[in-house]
Amino acid sequence: MQVRKIPVTRTMARVQPIIARKNVAAYARVSTDRDEQQTSYETQVSYYENMIRERADWNFVNVYTDEGISGTSTAHREGFKQMIQDALDHKIDLIITKSVSRFARNTVDSLTTIRELKEHNVEVFFEKENIWTFDGKGELLLTIMSSLAQEESRSISENVKWGVRKKYEEGSYRIPYGNLMGYTRAEDGGVKIVEEEAKVVRLIFKMFLEGSTYTDIKNYLESQHIKTKFGRDKWDRNVIKQMLMNEKYKGDLLLQKVYTPDFITKKQVKNKGAIPSYYITNSHQGIISVEDFDKVQKIIKDRKYRFGKERLGCHTPYPFSHRVQCAVCKSWYTRSVTTRSNGKKVPVWLCWKNKYESDQRCPSHQVMETVLEQEFVNAVNELLQDKQSILDEWSEKFDATYNTEKLQTRADRIQARMEKIAEKAEKLIEQTPANFNEAYNELLIEYEQLEKDHAKLAAKIRDLQYEGERMQHYLELLQKLDHVDAFDGDLVRALVDSNLLKFARAFIPGYP
Repeated sequence: MQVRKIPVTRTMARVQPIIARKNVAAYARVSTDRDEQQTSYETQVSYYENMIRERADWNFVNVYTDEGISGTSTAHREGFKQMIQDALDHKIDLIITKSVSRFARNTVDSLTTIRELKEHNVEVFFEKENIWTFDGKGELLLTIMSSLAQEESRSISENVKWGVRKKYEEGSYRIPYGNLMGYTRAEDGGVKIVEEEAKVVRLIFKMFLEGSTYTDIKNYLESQHIKTKFGRDKWDRNVIKQMLMNEKYKGDLLLQKVYTPDFITKKQVKNKGAIPSYYITNSHQGIISVEDFDKVQKIIKDRKYRFGKERLGCHTPYPFSHRVQCAVCKSWYTRSVTTRSNGKKVPVWLCWKNKYESDQRCPSHQVMETVLEQEFVNAVNELLQDKQSILDEWSEKFDATYNTEKLQTRADRIQARMEKIAEKAEKLIEQTPANFNEAYNELLIEYEQLEKDHAKLAAKIRDLQYEGERMQHYLELLQKLDHVDAFDGDLVRALVDSNLLKFARAFIPGYP
């Protein structure tokens, strides 16, 4: 076989190869809003724009920016997210940024983003570390540098937390007034009372102390066209509840109510004893007296403790709420208002089903509120005639009824057993025997069951102590009474809740 070479018969002019221009963008970020950081931010933007425009083979796209935002997560970095989206839409070929820490101090976020960009043929250049992500060694170096940056961010976060807590310990603090109705910033940097808003705060506390619920207060404020701190017409029940529980209204300040356990997600959680908190008394002028604030907290505690369980001890809006039960269907009687033929509105009490469930009406009848009040007064005076025998009976059985010593002994035994299991688990971890998993799981199962048993006993002890305190209060009240001349709503709450008085038999139709 013979091969013959055919020579070139046509020459071509030598020309420079055409190099496609890359679409180049830059990313700049500073993590605080301070003036010195603002200068750094503006310098970064100007530097990268000039740098890109000076290159003939680069086409300037944009300098994407984020101000006052941490780099530990990409979740809230709008400039960063827009840049990545534009890159995935093939608007960018190369991204330039100052360093790995400017891009992300979270290793997972950093590598995930880089790999996604590489799949779309977009390269990233980290100027400080001289890392090009299309380089064979780029990802290894990036992993190392990202991990170092993440550790640096964790260290900075811990230092900041330490500094904040140190200031709290030394009594140095700033009162957050921005969302606090009734207060604004004072000239000396503290807070001062805004009287118009303070009137609303006092009204809310007053209504609650008089028995109104969160919903009652909400509806009243809206009906009176009273606006929120931010000028809104609609109020939120939870906002009202938080106001009633806010110690700042009595002039105190609780610091470190929330904390951030994870420096990457930066999600705040309630501080339930995981870290120290700091309570400062008389830190500023209060709007509500200490006595009224403490009364409100007790009412809230009573409501939370009882509502939905036995409905006893609940400081309800009306004295007879959850205290008069229908003899026919066992539902609660509820308050309503009826209009007579002369146009006069009269409060009445009727079975819940007759007010709200028209398809399941109850045969019981409504009772006028004045009748209920008078029957209650009559029943109390009848009870007082036998007062001494009631007091004598309870003096004999009080300790036996509310004694918690036996329950506490059982709880202590369980606690001791739990501590022994915990010690065994620690030794097991140190020794790491061949049957470690099986042995550890057995201990864990027993520990969790004991933990449940202990929690149940603790709840029983708490219930008994609570009931004992209330009964003691009711008996002391009964001791002071000799005769009742007029209706008293607080007396209803005390005597009916204690089960010392049952007066419904006298007048509710159908009561056995």
